[in-house]
Amino acid sequence: MGFMDKLKAGAEEAKVGAGEATARARDSVQEAKVRHDRAQTHTELGRTTYTLVDGGSLQDERLDHAVQRIRDLGAQLSDSQAAAE
Repeated sequence: MGFMDKLKAGAEEAKVGAGEATARARDSVQEAKVRHDRAQTHTELGRTTYTLVDGGSLQDERLDHAVQRIRDLGAQLSDSQAAAE
């Protein structure tokens, strides 16, 4: 195999490797997007659940602690803002 053949073979290997790396990066970006969308949907579900529990439309004792924690944190924020004014 001559020098040019080796050079062409090396270039082809690099091209294939770059294509594979690009595909892995694309898959990684897509996976990150799906993870982000899933987390965002969990957040939306949590807000909706809180609103339903707070409004009395949904009752489940498993949610009581988290709902009370959100109320307490909201009160702390209100107190901090009132003290700052």
